[in-house]
Amino acid sequence: MATPNDITDLSTTAGSNSPAGSETPSVLDDIIRAHGAIIKQNVSKGSDITSAGTLSVPDVGCYFDVTVGGVTTITGLSDSWSGRVIFLQFDGALTLTDSASLNLFGSNITTAAGDVLCIGYEGSSIWRAVSFFAASGSLSWAGITATAAEINYNDLTTGPGTSEASKSLVLDASSNITAGTLNNLTAAGTVTAGTVTDGTASLNGGDLSGATLDTATVAVTQSDWDNSTKIATTAFVEAASSYQNMVYLEERQTAGTNAGSITANTWTDRVLNTEVFNNIAGSTHTSGTGEIELPAGKYWVEGLFACTNVDSAIVQLYNVTDATTALIGMATYAKTTGQTAESPIRGLLTVVSTKTYKIQHITESTNSVGTGKGFSADIAISNANVPHETYGQLKIVQVSD
Repeated sequence: MATPNDITDLSTTAGSNSPAGSETPSVLDDIIRAHGAIIKQNVSKGSDITSAGTLSVPDVGCYFDVTVGGVTTITGLSDSWSGRVIFLQFDGALTLTDSASLNLFGSNITTAAGDVLCIGYEGSSIWRAVSFFAASGSLSWAGITATAAEINYNDLTTGPGTSEASKSLVLDASSNITAGTLNNLTAAGTVTAGTVTDGTASLNGGDLSGATLDTATVAVTQSDWDNSTKIATTAFVEAASSYQNMVYLEERQTAGTNAGSITANTWTDRVLNTEVFNNIAGSTHTSGTGEIELPAGKYWVEGLFACTNVDSAIVQLYNVTDATTALIGMATYAKTTGQTAESPIRGLLTVVSTKTYKIQHITESTNSVGTGKGFSADIAISNANVPHETYGQLKIVQVSD
């Protein structure tokens, strides 16, 4: 059997493909390499295609740029093998004409630069669109309508500028609902970045108590409320109050690195060098010093900090701005004969104006061999799945302004 050049030389029947079992080693080597090349060809970008009435799609590749040539109306694609799926990225304005052989969701499509069409070949000269990605986020459709069953809270298939009589929805060029009534919107619906106003897009007969409203502006007058149309205001308030504004910091070292030495009876800084999470407005973390700036408010503070071979140990939350102790932790004990402990700190912190804080550790005994603030785990040295050492953790939750 001959060595295949591209996928059109292959068969879906295994016995019809090379090798047949009688080839020489050198021919067999060529066939194996050819099969590898064909696999790579069909997951790679193919050569550019110039627009034409019938696009000539190369056999090699799965992603193609369609450049704008002299012909700007496309009515079909060249035949290929059944089951092939390709992506066409358009470099400019072209008109794709919907037909039995070029099935485009039942309507013509006008493309713009950057738009991408995913389309599959069914056989018998029939191509069928799978999806269309608009670079601008809006599409130019011609005459798209939808049945009542096709329009619901998460499947709005009516095109811009058209309306569906049974649902009375009108969309503008950016696919925003400009007028109409949304009936029976169920609790599973999600409204994102939308505006619901009295007289423009009212909600009738729907229960939104379990729905998600993301960055939505809701302006509904009292006359719009009844027993079957309601928004669970209480649920929104409870959800907002339960959301935590929090800072979470860690003291980290590379895997296999000890935390550092510590001197007896001296407040030593614990440098929380990694900000894992911070969504408190006005809060700033400095990784080089481990200091955290907090705006006015009440905060719940929790932390744990390692210490090794230092006997008694205590940590404090130190107010750098006022040079005072803000919170003091509980005493722990890590014997100098080879013991590691965790010094805890927790308590309620009231900040009357913006202040800067840091964590400090004091111990009964000196550990000058680099392990006073924590001893590295041997497993971290040899195990690539341990990305770093963690010697301190501090969580600050804002409980009120």
